[in-house]
Amino acid sequence: MNQKPQTSAIKILGGGIGNYPIKLELIPKRLILLVYQLDLPGKGSQIPCWIFVTHGLAALKQREIALVLRLAKNEDGKKFPKTPLPLFMFLFKAIVQKKRFAVGDVIRFGEKGLLGFAGMGFTFGNLNAKQIELPQHYLSCMLLTREELVTAQTFGLTRALSRMGFETNRFPFNPWNDTERQSLPLQAVIKNSQFRNLKVLPLKYSSVNLLGGDKVVLLLAVAMHGAINSFIKEQANIDQLGFITQLLPYHEGALVWLPEKDSIEMNVHPDSQGEIIAGSFALLSRGVTSGAAMLEDGFNIQFSDEGWLAMRNAIARKQNLVITPSSGDMEFSLVWNNMTNPETQSGLSLDSLGGHNEVENSVARGGWFGKLKRLIKRD
Repeated sequence: MNQKPQTSAIKILGGGIGNYPIKLELIPKRLILLVYQLDLPGKGSQIPCWIFVTHGLAALKQREIALVLRLAKNEDGKKFPKTPLPLFMFLFKAIVQKKRFAVGDVIRFGEKGLLGFAGMGFTFGNLNAKQIELPQHYLSCMLLTREELVTAQTFGLTRALSRMGFETNRFPFNPWNDTERQSLPLQAVIKNSQFRNLKVLPLKYSSVNLLGGDKVVLLLAVAMHGAINSFIKEQANIDQLGFITQLLPYHEGALVWLPEKDSIEMNVHPDSQGEIIAGSFALLSRGVTSGAAMLEDGFNIQFSDEGWLAMRNAIARKQNLVITPSSGDMEFSLVWNNMTNPETQSGLSLDSLGGHNEVENSVARGGWFGKLKRLIKRD
């Protein structure tokens, strides 16, 4: 993205300092931007933020977009920052040219960057502010440093977001962008990941999950069926299939890989039992034995020759599949998500996956979750 600020034609339609929102007309009769100043809840304190929310993109069949910026330490809170405005005009231009943005998408800003960042990722809306009239459907924007951008482009946005949440000890991640923060230390992730040199398919509205502490579930959106089939046909002679998956609103936790400490950690919402834990990728491998195991912040699922064929047939026919482990690994399930909104509804049922009462009772006792926390202990 290379675009100079164009603020001369922008009209103020309403509001003002102390009278939020300020209503800006960025594109006459087509794109409105509402600017709020609001304190968002942080850890034991309130975080003053600028919140930018679009109105008008829905008419182009694109979800509205929200960008939240934490006020810098010495920033004048009486003047909203105009630096982000060209970003929204750039996005509008791209959308008019038939580009669409969804959860997990990443864009690069260009050599000069914007707001001190190299790019941006789109994720699900996670603003919890009753004072704001938010669109029913919107995307949140997370600014990415150069190192984070490379990570998101190579391994998927989930890997970067999960690490963000872990570093700030907040799940899934802070809703605001801190323009004064340091970059996440991701060089070791970029250099050492076994997922690095694989040809992979990013999956929309889909996730790979640790369920009940001992089951791995690859949850596929029906809308991805054609793309997945085409990808598998292209990889017909390869014994590994890599899928980048999403961190979505129904998740209660996420795996985090710290190669510099040689450990896998877990960031879990403090008010949940952590029943559905997100991974950032699924690697399907043809091997001797069958079963699923953690790999970095994702999962490696191995199939015997028979299981490999069963998996390919299940995907081709849009069928569910359960693979019983032949060693000490975890059970694996492939499940097609038939929910109306697969991005917000997992459709996962412990009952349908087997062991309903056993898992429910274990969760009630803190059983499997306690075991998992001991397995992936956070200092």
